Amino acid sequence: GRILPIYPETEGLTSRQLRGFMSYILPLISAQDVEDLLPDSVSRANNLMSYYEALQAIHEPKSSLELERAQDRLAFEELFMLQAASLLIKQDIQTEVAPQIIFDQELAKSFVSMLPFSLTDGQRAAAWQILQDIDNTRPMNRLLEGDVGSGKTVVAAMAAAQAVQQGYQVALMVPTEILARQHVHGLSKLLAPLKVHVELLVASQPLAERKIIHAGLASGEPMLVIGTQALLTDKAELPKLGLVIVDEQHRFGVNQRQILKQKAGSLPHLLSMTATPIPRSLMLTIYGDLDISILKELPAGRKKIITKVVKAADRQAMYEHVDAQIQEGRQVFIVCPLIDPNDLTGAKSVVAEAERL
Repeated sequence: GRILPIYPETEGLTSRQLRGFMSYILPLISAQDVEDLLPDSVSRANNLMSYYEALQAIHEPKSSLELERAQDRLAFEELFMLQAASLLIKQDIQTEVAPQIIFDQELAKSFVSMLPFSLTDGQRAAAWQILQDIDNTRPMNRLLEGDVGSGKTVVAAMAAAQAVQQGYQVALMVPTEILARQHVHGLSKLLAPLKVHVELLVASQPLAERKIIHAGLASGEPMLVIGTQALLTDKAELPKLGLVIVDEQHRFGVNQRQILKQKAGSLPHLLSMTATPIPRSLMLTIYGDLDISILKELPAGRKKIITKVVKAADRQAMYEHVDAQIQEGRQVFIVCPLIDPNDLTGAKSVVAEAERL
């Protein structure tokens, strides 16, 4: 007749055993044995129980209300500490000095005029915020969030052009080599009229090719270099690094920035881009160290993305639809969670699915 906790279990260890252990341990702990990380004023203002009370109640709640209050207290602390850490990081970054990339209005106008489409209001606003940020000796630390196809790369390219034209190096870091090559292909064409030098630097490149790029970077040659984590290796010198653009690489944080600071001698401006839709309240908690720009609308002419779930019984009809699309000259992509088959997960792999199809 009581609420029983269910613990994460492993072979040979059950929730029942863990409950037995807890019934012995909890009476041995006093309020003085555990440190309460939340200031009393914060706990009082938010009507929170103490950490000691929450520990007792989360393992042996006397009522549903007590359990809920314990969960609220522990969740509040987790988010509070995360936000406090983010604000400390933001405070530390603001004491650093970054290279000032002076806003060139004529260059910005030239960039916009050569685009084969008009910028959305969101792109204009985001670009203005970024260009104002980098025209400052305080390091930019900005997150650019927008759905796939909202035009984040174009906004980033405008900032990159400003930096390269003023003699700085720009590093665009992406999670995969495929994405790096796609960006090189697209940005080379986009920035060619402005004579912005664009290079690819990935681990799979021939050594001779990488040596040439490393030499150019080491000499301080202004360029936009696009690559993966290979840009953080000791061999990649970036003495004139002014701006880092990170595309969907959530592990890029304080440590990576310090590596780049050591290479450049000062902390570069940072622009992170993500297509993950995050509610603003959660975004401010998770990315409290970042200023945020959001692209809400898609550029004119972009087709609406339609998502459908196909039942197993309708799979053959879907394949017939795929065939029809290919007959009309279109392309179809099939994405699987794995590359090679893996018996442990049972998830579909590219290799097995390609053979089957």
